[in-house]
Amino acid sequence: MKLFFEIILLLSPIQTFVVSNIVKGLTLFNVGMILFTFFNIFYLRKFSSLIFSFILFLLIYITYFLFQQYILILFPPSSVLFVKAIFISPEIPSLILFRSSFITQSLYLILAILFFYHLLVYINKFGSNRIINLAFYSIAFFVLYGFFEFFYFLLTGEKSDFISNRIVGTGNSFGAFQYFYLAGQKFLRIKSLAGEPSMFAFTVLPFFILSIYCNKKRFTILFLIALLLSTSSSAIIGIFIYLILEIFIGYNKFKKLLISTLLFCIFLYVSYDFMLALYQSIIDKISLASLSGIDRYFYFKTHFNLWLDSSFLQKLFGYGFGYFRSTDGFSTLLVNIGVFGLAAYCLFFLLPYFLIKERTKYLKGLFISNFTILIVILISVPELFMPHSWFFNALIWGEYVRLKFKRV
Repeated sequence: MKLFFEIILLLSPIQTFVVSNIVKGLTLFNVGMILFTFFNIFYLRKFSSLIFSFILFLLIYITYFLFQQYILILFPPSSVLFVKAIFISPEIPSLILFRSSFITQSLYLILAILFFYHLLVYINKFGSNRIINLAFYSIAFFVLYGFFEFFYFLLTGEKSDFISNRIVGTGNSFGAFQYFYLAGQKFLRIKSLAGEPSMFAFTVLPFFILSIYCNKKRFTILFLIALLLSTSSSAIIGIFIYLILEIFIGYNKFKKLLISTLLFCIFLYVSYDFMLALYQSIIDKISLASLSGIDRYFYFKTHFNLWLDSSFLQKLFGYGFGYFRSTDGFSTLLVNIGVFGLAAYCLFFLLPYFLIKERTKYLKGLFISNFTILIVILISVPELFMPHSWFFNALIWGEYVRLKFKRV
């Protein structure tokens, strides 16, 4: 079973390949977690003491959602913005109770939490070194496949993704090929098996940061080049957040900041055209000069104003998990689970920093990686179920459990 779980980890970055499109979302990771969990429960009948925490979460989660439905009965949505919001499920907006997207999104959430749970059990039994090394090699393969797509397009002008088969909605491919132009030449933005460049950057970013703290220089260089070739604003924002956090909680604040600044200036000098194109792409989004920037601003404004127009209880508890999806995590969480839910989600990421008193180089790398994931989710990529975000939380919570209780 240890090997089976490690295989699940190795396959976890792959989001564009599914076992079948008859049932949506059957990625290798999701199918693997379902099989692994059922095998543990019904065949091995093995449980950790952490299972009680998992059951407690499920009870709180179900109670929270039922209370949200009760609030919807007491205070039906009256804002005109309600029908303008992005609903995940296809039902008409007037259907406000027990929307089907709650079931599907809840299943994704439960699988992610089961992954987190099994990671904690694994770390408790075998330590974190092996699982971290496996994760780095998994992301390296993920990145190399992206380079294959990039150079294949550069040499032939043709798309080359022969693995992806995932279909969403009414027949649309999951993700898309996107491009950028440099000196009149058309280049493919690296997306690999994540679906789109922003998701690719979001996946690679925390491993890039952790590789610096683990002295994995080859991975650091490989991941940095991949992040830049994604030309994703999420990648640049994430790197900027990392440098800011490095100043405040980094292991060697002055030295690392100085070296990072120097290397960045050198890279900027030798690749001026590329950085100018990347900069212009990001500025276009921020200044609403591109469709992507306009859409992001419109959807954030719509969902945030919907939250402002909601009843007091809906401001606190939200409308229902999995109901809406904006283009940022902050407004998505606000309208779905309210202030209380948003606060709980942020605390899940931030609390270990205050609970763990040790400040080793490795722990600081985990803190910075985890903080960066949270900030990117809130401002740019509203993906709550991506395995790597739960992987990093399992690493940091696993350290807390190890230091606090020694053994679960």
